[in-house]
Amino acid sequence: MVTAGMTLLVYGVVRAAVSGWGDRLVVAALTAAVVLLALFVAAEARARQPIMSLGLLRDRNRAGACIMRLLLTAAMSGMMFFLTLYVQGVLGYGPLETGLAYLPTTLTVIAANRAVPGLLLRVGPMKVMVAGSVLAIIGMAWLTQISATSTYVSTILGPVLLFGAGHGLVSGWRRRRWP
Repeated sequence: MVTAGMTLLVYGVVRAAVSGWGDRLVVAALTAAVVLLALFVAAEARARQPIMSLGLLRDRNRAGACIMRLLLTAAMSGMMFFLTLYVQGVLGYGPLETGLAYLPTTLTVIAANRAVPGLLLRVGPMKVMVAGSVLAIIGMAWLTQISATSTYVSTILGPVLLFGAGHGLVSGWRRRRWP
């Protein structure tokens, strides 16, 4: 149910970009996606051994971290796609150079992620999630300043480091259980 629901959701959104949101096939795909995903949640709620225990989301901190992680991962996917087009099409980077250009982001995610257990003990999960979200949002906002004359160091490196730090803080909540 979840696979079919997500497939129909993606299909509906992609088709809507071409055919418009009022297209009958778009509406049918999105409606079927919502129904299938709702049926999946209902089935998981009743299952003795669910794929994902919905009880995990009863904890407000954990639910907030899951939502923020979902949103930041979605934002990162879009950011990486458009930045790849930019660094290859405008800056003239090849595939290897583009991959290396993302290395600082990955290293920052790892470093911030490793700092989370100590931060959770000192300031608590809510402050860590908010700080991570704010850093990621600042990084994304800074990326809006890219122009045809921008360079990697002047306009891309700082924002992707901030985004990586924010993403690492938000995703590091799983490393430690809090009370």
